[in-house]
Amino acid sequence: MNVTTPGHCREALIIITPVPEISDSPETLKSYADVWRRQLSSLPKRVSAMVAVRRSTQTIQKTKTQTSSNGTVENLQLRGRSWVREDVSSERYGTQAFRVTGEGYWPVHRDAPATLVEAVLQAADVQDGQVIADLYSGAGLFSTFLADAAGQHGAVLSVEADSSASRDARFNLQDVPQAIVLEGKADEVVSSWLDAPAIGFSQGGLHGRRVDAVVMHPPRAGAGRAVLSRVHELGPGKIVYVSSETAAFAQDTRWLHEHGWKLDAVQVFDLAPDTHRMTSVGLFTRPGAGSA
Repeated sequence: MNVTTPGHCREALIIITPVPEISDSPETLKSYADVWRRQLSSLPKRVSAMVAVRRSTQTIQKTKTQTSSNGTVENLQLRGRSWVREDVSSERYGTQAFRVTGEGYWPVHRDAPATLVEAVLQAADVQDGQVIADLYSGAGLFSTFLADAAGQHGAVLSVEADSSASRDARFNLQDVPQAIVLEGKADEVVSSWLDAPAIGFSQGGLHGRRVDAVVMHPPRAGAGRAVLSRVHELGPGKIVYVSSETAAFAQDTRWLHEHGWKLDAVQVFDLAPDTHRMTSVGLFTRPGAGSA
């Protein structure tokens, strides 16, 4: 069982992940769910609860289905809602509110979202009217602030493979017309931009525009050659790479260096105290990249 508490601490979401002996049987799961509902009934209203069911069969009262590395995840709501609200405040870039569903990715350290937003926005140095690609965008943390910087004449292409996180991003960016959420794998979406750049943003093209910068926050394994090679072909003026795994960051940095990219600056943050993990925000540029 995990408990998710947003930075403001005014609500909480309990996430129960049952063992296969329970989750593989709809009847057994229902029986346990009824027990859990009774046990949780005395909690304050601000406490929500759900079950993350990792199997492919249908479950009762299903609220969403998403694909993960462990197969299909189906969320069974026990009480309240399946998401929490996160508020991110930056002295330089303002305050934004986000919906983050269930087990969706969100930085654990309470100061991490604002810290990373400020580092990414500083490195990207977005100008009004620019087109920015935000790969592995999750619930749209960076996309929201990048869209403000790009303005109404710019565009932010928010790319996320996880369907639940994409829904959150669409919700969080629904009032930002210059932000387009694209659900799909990063290499496949970038490939579509390369193959059909003239078609519209929402149809998988670039609307005849050039990508000025790419922001990416890949999983701990790193972006890898497939994504990096397509981003390289895209030819942005800069790449802002956020990494929570030093070894993967070093590996991808080596690939970029071999292909003419220079690591101009890097900031390193300890956002997971008492662990070996450090989070890096690197700025890469390449002579001639992104030129008209």
